[in-house]
Amino acid sequence: MRQNFGWKVKRSNKTTLHLVCLMGNCTSKLRAVRRDEETCFQVRSFVNEHTGPLEEIHRRHRQANAVIIGEVIAPRIQQQDGRLMHLKDIIVDMKSIKAQSTLDYALSLTYGTHEKTFQLLTSFGYVLERKNPDTFTDLQCNEDGKFLYFFMSIGASLRGIRTFMHPDVAVIINKAAHAYNEFEYNQHMEELRNLHKNAYDYVIDASPHKWSCVHCPERRNMLQRWLHDRYRAAQFIRQQLNDATHLVILKRVEKCGFMTVNLVDWNVFSVKRSEKQWTVDLAHKTCTCNKFQMDHFPYSHALEAVRERNLDLTSLCLDYYKRQTLIDTYSVPIIPVGHPST
Repeated sequence: MRQNFGWKVKRSNKTTLHLVCLMGNCTSKLRAVRRDEETCFQVRSFVNEHTGPLEEIHRRHRQANAVIIGEVIAPRIQQQDGRLMHLKDIIVDMKSIKAQSTLDYALSLTYGTHEKTFQLLTSFGYVLERKNPDTFTDLQCNEDGKFLYFFMSIGASLRGIRTFMHPDVAVIINKAAHAYNEFEYNQHMEELRNLHKNAYDYVIDASPHKWSCVHCPERRNMLQRWLHDRYRAAQFIRQQLNDATHLVILKRVEKCGFMTVNLVDWNVFSVKRSEKQWTVDLAHKTCTCNKFQMDHFPYSHALEAVRERNLDLTSLCLDYYKRQTLIDTYSVPIIPVGHPST
């Protein structure tokens, strides 16, 4: 019964109670009897193994009535956007509840509950360190003893890095990759060969034309063209904000028009939608939703306040988002380094 299987009464009287599964082909059953002098039934036989298919169990299961569903839905009858749930919202919500409950139950059967898994972390880390030399694990909890993070570094991985990737090897390869003439490149590659022959052979097999600046002058030309093209594109932007920010602002403007704006002070506005309310301060470029000060350009609440004051929108945006900043970013050209031999 705790597993929510359906039962039906096959026989019931003052002395006998016989229950069977709702599915006729299922062997699950319960039989209890009551003696004349007793006040309750005593179970004599109980077969708890359900042999019917799962889809039949779901199809024949008795559903919760309106009272039970209402108690589940009541705390969330008013949604985050302020509107009340409609019938279709309740239908979708109930389906998601069943799906989530089924998933949680299946996961708990397979892997155990979150509480039991958390209790095993300490012993897991201990065994992992014992079986894998040089392995390090760390379990951190907050002041209330709640889980923050679990870190582990496997000893085998650390030994591989220490053995095959000496710090000096990485430094020399980086210097060789960024050398801008043949002399410097050959000097760093000779150092690499003397220090670690396997690493030298590996980078040579990887083809220097793919990673070395001196062997791939086209890379410099590509970067020069890349900067020039973006500089030209920035010059053709018509609005004061860059294209990406302009598109985001347009999407946020679409959300406006459904809010009520009240003036609190010359630069402070109260913006309300349904039952939710935010305070926008244009002077300090803040909003209680926290998006204005995080993005550094107005969200829909602040845009409503900007419309009330008839202000220039770009004055409330960080310079990072402006057209002129984009032009200045790509305005300095890359000067060719000349022939590799020089």
